[in-house]
Amino acid sequence: MNTENDNAHLALHGILAALMFCAAIAVFFHAAPRHETPSAAVTAPPADCLPSGSGGPCIPFDQIQKMMSAQPDASDPVPANPATVNQEKI
Repeated sequence: MNTENDNAHLALHGILAALMFCAAIAVFFHAAPRHETPSAAVTAPPADCLPSGSGGPCIPFDQIQKMMSAQPDASDPVPANPATVNQEKI
């Protein structure tokens, strides 16, 4: 027997089997049903408001101006050195 001819014949069969396998996979995926996923509609917020960032409603600019110009609540007075608040006086 001629081993070179047998090896070439076996390699040819391997190549043909691989091509047939790839063709079968291609036919399967070509015939498979396609599912169209609906894309979310991207809508721009109106020009006179700012997106809240947390998914909430749009905040109008005049409301933002009111919030920025409002005076902060009076906070508790902070001692000069917070570490010495609970120390005993000698």
